[in-house]
Amino acid sequence: MLKSVWLSLALFAGFVTQAFAQQAGDRIATITAATLHSGAETVGTIPKGNILTVRKIDGPLYLVNWSGRQTLEGWVNRSEVVPIERALEVLSADLKREPTVATLVARGTVLNALGEFDKAIADFTEALRRDPKDVTAYLRRGRAWASQKEFAKAVADYKAALGIDAAHPIAYLGLGWVAQSVREFDRAIECFQKAVSLDPKNATAFA
Repeated sequence: MLKSVWLSLALFAGFVTQAFAQQAGDRIATITAATLHSGAETVGTIPKGNILTVRKIDGPLYLVNWSGRQTLEGWVNRSEVVPIERALEVLSADLKREPTVATLVARGTVLNALGEFDKAIADFTEALRRDPKDVTAYLRRGRAWASQKEFAKAVADYKAALGIDAAHPIAYLGLGWVAQSVREFDRAIECFQKAVSLDPKNATAFA
């Protein structure tokens, strides 16, 4: 009897460890539209499927930075996120219940972050088949192509994103990464400078 109790406690502890981030530096993913707070103020909403790095933990709250069209800092509640290792399972279940473009893009983003680029590209491509104007799907498929060194396809996707939203800083960041990868350094600097002008708080553009 005592042995079974200890086993149950150990399994529960393992579940908790998997369910919540444990320390600064852990990667988490939003599994719903997550509200970003700074004190009592709401500073933004992070769409489902975004990958965040925990900077600080305060009880049920995680301090994170999020770069969408603008870089924001604030706190999210752990009820709205899971460790990235669990996100694929959660979002795949969501897709069975709710096969939306947003959920396809969310799962593709997690697959991208886990290095499963072919599967990520498949999700983004299906999302774009359903909604050819989804900027996020173009941006994230571009990143997946670049990760596979398919630079021409990556550039095409980043330019497609700019064709829909001409002032999106992430598209210029992506073009800068591609230019840097193919040693077109002047072009890379130009793209990074454009990204900084559109989102001065995005530290990635300075890296």
